[in-house]
Amino acid sequence: MLDFVESGNLGEVRVAPFDVYLNHKNAFQPDIIFIANENLNKLEENGFHGAPDLVIEILSPGSWRFDKEDKKDEYERSGVKEYWMVEPRDKTTEGFFLQNNEYQPLPSETGKISLQLLPLTITF
Repeated sequence: MLDFVESGNLGEVRVAPFDVYLNHKNAFQPDIIFIANENLNKLEENGFHGAPDLVIEILSPGSWRFDKEDKKDEYERSGVKEYWMVEPRDKTTEGFFLQNNEYQPLPSETGKISLQLLPLTITF
């Protein structure tokens, strides 16, 4: 994803640990984020202030419920356009795309993420 974004001069990709301040109450460290060029003005020295365009979270046993429920809800409310969760043990994915301020589920495939914001499929 990094090479694709850089070669197309589409924005920036950041990986954890990197702070994302969605609002004055919620700050997270998503595993991977994409920030489109038009939102780079929200990038500051201490992190990103606002909703990244794309968030990918790698689920872990200790945080999967938080990622699937609380974070997902907050990303939706904050305006993250695309959100993906990856279960590393079996490589299942679950994705959502923001339409009319509500997340709509995206087709999930094992070992693959077909991004909506970028013409890119990530396989792992």
